[in-house]
Amino acid sequence: MKIKLIAILLVSSTFISGCFERGKFEYVTTIDQTFKYTLDKSGEFSESSTLTSNEIARKVLDLDLADDFIIKEVNIKKVGMKFNFGSGSTADAIQYRVFVGNASGRDPFLSADGSQSHIPTDFFGQIGVEFAVTQFLNNKGAGTVKRVLSEVLVGNSEVYGVNNGKSYRMDLEGIVPNGKRLVGTIDLILDVDVTYETCEEVPIGFAEEECIF
Repeated sequence: MKIKLIAILLVSSTFISGCFERGKFEYVTTIDQTFKYTLDKSGEFSESSTLTSNEIARKVLDLDLADDFIIKEVNIKKVGMKFNFGSGSTADAIQYRVFVGNASGRDPFLSADGSQSHIPTDFFGQIGVEFAVTQFLNNKGAGTVKRVLSEVLVGNSEVYGVNNGKSYRMDLEGIVPNGKRLVGTIDLILDVDVTYETCEEVPIGFAEEECIF
């Protein structure tokens, strides 16, 4: 009886495994990446904020069913800034510039020529409101974000994301007007579309294309 049961289980297992295939699937997901800066500054200032590969991957990829993934495309949809000012802040405007960088260097991210862009006084009258600043996006910096994001996400689904030790940062540099002080936080928010391809085991016929990686 035991021999017959084992034989039945083996046949069933072989049948079931033969009903699955590894298929290729493509997904597009929009994520927000927030770089935070806490400031208590007067005059010139420079601050950096960094996101690691794991922090990014956890927002981008649901890899429970994926053995591997390939990043196909990265597009920046929107860039915004949010200002929250604390007690003692007297600045009603600042000038700023933003650079994107990693271990290999950095490029201008906001303002076309790398020069400082003035933040309108209106920004300071609406605490906690996010303002779109996509119009100041530098093409070279946008390209750097796309490249760096693709690099930091290279890996596989172990430990729910990647653990390649890579990261990228946003450097915020600015000038507070003479006699003024800026106290509070600034959030730089990127809305990014990430297109990625996974290889998943699914029932035969569910995948339009077989995996090649």
